[in-house]
Amino acid sequence: MDAIRSHHLILMICDCRVEYEGRASSKLMWGRRIVLMKGDGSVVIHRPVGVEAVNWQPPPTVIHISSEDGYLKIVVVRRRPKEVLRIYIRSIDTLYTGKVRDSGEFYMYFDEEDLKKAILAHPELIEENFRIIRDEMEVEGGRVDLVGEDENGMKTLVELKKVGNMEAARQLLRYVSPIRRDGGKVRGILVAEKFNSGVKKFLKINGLEWREVRRHQVLSIIRKSRKLRRFMEGFKVE
Repeated sequence: MDAIRSHHLILMICDCRVEYEGRASSKLMWGRRIVLMKGDGSVVIHRPVGVEAVNWQPPPTVIHISSEDGYLKIVVVRRRPKEVLRIYIRSIDTLYTGKVRDSGEFYMYFDEEDLKKAILAHPELIEENFRIIRDEMEVEGGRVDLVGEDENGMKTLVELKKVGNMEAARQLLRYVSPIRRDGGKVRGILVAEKFNSGVKKFLKINGLEWREVRRHQVLSIIRKSRKLRRFMEGFKVE
């Protein structure tokens, strides 16, 4: 308890079972796992393999420690929303407690695949009422990242790049030119976090468009997607 009151990091490798009650419920039967209790009150339980936690409880929490039927019992309570994580421990192989300090800045970046996932989840990043029809499609001149329709039903080819450079702009022009040549109506949009000098002018001259998607928009969507996936995995009853 002194380590918890002092907001120390507690790391245990132990034989435990876990019960969760809250937005759903789950039971994790006996097995050796890594239990992390952090100074801010968050608790994370990992299996010996895999990167995702099998159970977790975010802060703020209230932690109670007691014994029950010969087991060490740790109850981690979160009030809003009401969630209770119960950890029953019958043996501890490794125990570490201590103050861990970390003041380093964290910078997160995204790639074109993350950008695509964000737009597939939120087509309004391109424009309101935009609808994705195809994820990647062979067209004359290459393979376009996304095909969609605007609110007027006009076909739109969307090319995604981390940086909108002249090569990407010419690539998009190659995709739309055959359609226009045959009398078809089509929009072409280059989506990127930033654009090199002269690219926007080239796009405008050739009747193409651009959209700037901010890093925080993409990363926010990706984080929410990962949290949802972990949340759904937490429903699994072992």
